[in-house]
Amino acid sequence: MTALDPSARRPSRSIAGWSSRPLVLFGSIMAVLAGVGVFERFHHARGPAGLPADAAVDSARAALRDGLPVATLGLRFISSFDMDEHAPPSPDSASESLAAAARWMVVARRRLPFEPRAACLSAHLDLAADRLEEAEHFYRAALTLAPRYGEARLGLGVTLARRAATEGDERSVRALELQATAQFAAVEEDDRFYLPALYDRALMLARVGRAAEARQIARRYAALDPGSAWAATLLRRLNAG
Repeated sequence: MTALDPSARRPSRSIAGWSSRPLVLFGSIMAVLAGVGVFERFHHARGPAGLPADAAVDSARAALRDGLPVATLGLRFISSFDMDEHAPPSPDSASESLAAAARWMVVARRRLPFEPRAACLSAHLDLAADRLEEAEHFYRAALTLAPRYGEARLGLGVTLARRAATEGDERSVRALELQATAQFAAVEEDDRFYLPALYDRALMLARVGRAAEARQIARRYAALDPGSAWAATLLRRLNAG
């Protein structure tokens, strides 16, 4: 009788030494990844809002005793400095208050180099002072730090629309107006700057010749802000155009 191969009398090492640990570990990793995916899908991280807690920011706000008037070419603009829309004060008064606020915001940015709200508030001051390139720079810096920052997108949209008004080349004008429209469209519905951005979006769509879309957005605005003076003004302006 032929002797059996010794290896035939023993279970193979791959079977006898099998462990469930790698399978459990793999399953755990997959469960964690699935949880992250579900969280990312349903959790909506809100963008920055309001003013950072800093004495220099408080001083900048106090310097703007008459608010922050911004020439908007008919668009809506509000800011966390006061959350109100103002008629322009006298040029001398505006110049002095803007300069004082800007000096305080330089201090604030040094203290808060990675705070998107400090960059955005500085951009507001540049926009009000007609320093459009500087305003665009600070708005984009804020959005690099916080892409869902509705206040910065509203300000950048107004800045791009203002830049378009200074261009002589027709293609450049249209490109800037389309960029402004895209910034307004990027403000999310749960953001407190959504309604001004929606208003501005409708006007910009009309300016670039997309009248049907503009009227659709205007109807949406009227449904969200029924009976308001802004809704009536928006519909009147689009109908007049």
